[in-house]
Amino acid sequence: LEDSDSKSELKRDLLTMTRIVDQLLKVAQLEAFILETDQHADLCAIATDAASRLGHLAVDQGKSISVIAPEKPVFVHGDSIILQHGLTNLVENALSHTPKGKTVEITVKAGGTIHVDDEGPGVPEADRTLVFQRFWRKSRNSSGAGIGLSIVSKIAEAHGGSIQVSSSPKGGARFSLVLRSTL
Repeated sequence: LEDSDSKSELKRDLLTMTRIVDQLLKVAQLEAFILETDQHADLCAIATDAASRLGHLAVDQGKSISVIAPEKPVFVHGDSIILQHGLTNLVENALSHTPKGKTVEITVKAGGTIHVDDEGPGVPEADRTLVFQRFWRKSRNSSGAGIGLSIVSKIAEAHGGSIQVSSSPKGGARFSLVLRSTL
C-alpha cells in the first residue's frame, strides 16, 4: 500500500485482531486449566515484572506505573504465568482508562491481594458485575473486545480467589485480585 494512512489503519486493525485471537486462546486454555496443589507464586515478583514489561506502553502514552509491595515475597497458591497474564490484563485496562500524566498503581498486600488503581473515570456501581462478563463493553466505540476482564475473572476462579471492582482512593477504579496466601 502506498497510502501511509491506510497502512497505519491496517496495522492497527491487525494488532487488534491478533490481541483478540490471543485472548480467545487464553480463554480456551483456562477452560482446561487445573492448578496443581504444590504450585506457588510470588505476587511481588509478578507485580514488578508486569510493571517493567508494560512500562514502555505507559511511557509511550505519557503515563506511569508504580508498584507498592512489601520487602518480603508474598506467596500465594497459584501459577505464576497465569497470574502474570491476569495482572497484565488489569494493568493494560487501567492504562487505557488513565489520563495522560497520571499513574497506574499496583499494590501488593501481605495477605495475598493485589490492587490495581487508576485515575480514570471509575466504574459505575451498576456496571461493576457486568465488566467481568465476556464481550461486555460500556461503549462499542472502545478499542477493546471485552475479553480481558472476563479472563481475569476466570483466572481468579481457577485459583480459588476472586476479583472485585470498587472506587479507588486515587479517584478512578480499583480492581482487587484476592488469592489464597501460602504464608
